[in-house]
Amino acid sequence: MRKSGGAFIFLLCLLAIFCASGCVQEKSASEPAVKNPAGQKAEFSACASKFGDEKSLCFGAIAVRDKNALLCETGDISASTGCVRYYAFETKDLNACASPGIEFDQSDCYVYYAQKTNDHGVCEKAASTDGLAKVNCYTNLAGILKDTSLCNKLDAAHFGSCISEVASDKGEPNDCKLIGDSNGRGICYWKVATAMHEPKVCDGIDGPEFAQSCRDSFQ
Repeated sequence: MRKSGGAFIFLLCLLAIFCASGCVQEKSASEPAVKNPAGQKAEFSACASKFGDEKSLCFGAIAVRDKNALLCETGDISASTGCVRYYAFETKDLNACASPGIEFDQSDCYVYYAQKTNDHGVCEKAASTDGLAKVNCYTNLAGILKDTSLCNKLDAAHFGSCISEVASDKGEPNDCKLIGDSNGRGICYWKVATAMHEPKVCDGIDGPEFAQSCRDSFQ
């Protein structure tokens, strides 16, 4: 009888442990990601009433706070794109630029991240989403860093426009000499002349008519 009672008590102890464990697990599994869903819904409504960058940053701030890029799904591609790229940069999570389940411009996210971090390696990831995104990424980044060597990452069709971007940002017409194509080189000189507000830069253009057209643009 004592043995039976002891076994019964033992089983009760096991049952209590199992129940406690199950209760803890159930609480953890059912615990909402958002502790105050009603409050978050109100925040979303407030963000949805905004426009442009303000709307993107509003949603982005919530996503960063809650550490959830999926909160950038706003139903507005422009706002979602701005939100995701903000989230990616603020959390230093480049993987966010490939977030599934969100309708947004992935290439824009990579380009933005590369520009904000001055990391040209990111431009190769941009290429995986959109060929033109790679061009924009390297061209914009080359201009920001004033580094013509980044233009070498592009093919011949886009090399000249990249050099022109850097040369105009630097105010350095000599960079235009890197462009082998005469017409592309002329466009570069014209762009630099415009950026510097200096018609004398037009003198570097091959072809008198082309050069004169550049000078006339200042009149």
